Amino acid sequence: MVDNMYSVKEASKLLDCSTQNIYRQKANLIKQGFMETDSMGDYYLNEKGINFLREKRIKTMKENSKDLTKDLSSVANPVVSSDSIEIIDILKQQIQDLKEEKEYWKKEYEKKDQELTKTNEHLQNMNTTVFQRLLATEEENKKQAEETKKSFWKRLFS
Repeated sequence: MVDNMYSVKEASKLLDCSTQNIYRQKANLIKQGFMETDSMGDYYLNEKGINFLREKRIKTMKENSKDLTKDLSSVANPVVSSDSIEIIDILKQQIQDLKEEKEYWKKEYEKKDQELTKTNEHLQNMNTTVFQRLLATEEENKKQAEETKKSFWKRLFS
């Protein structure tokens, strides 16, 4: 804050609104003398500008609360016609259909999951078997190599 001046970001925090909301009103604020720029091109609001925006925000919030009250009163006293009842019945049927479809796909997913689990277990068993056979083959190869060395020395010295 510079000499009772607020940056747009500081003003948005004070007013609990977005910086974009303040920038939308920039031309009007500058025209009325509530906003100024510094040598860097940054915009600052003075106290009068903050108060002006605060009053404007309070007015907007009051109008919105009146509209909300009207909307809530219409919800509290709904008018139901025969067309509405038909639409509600159709929507209920669609919801029921969607639930049934969801259950179907859930069962299909579980079935595939079980199949994949069985396949995975089978592959793991195959890998274990192959690995054990490879180890056995490796051990046999070592034994054969040792026997070959022994027979070489045996032939050499006999």
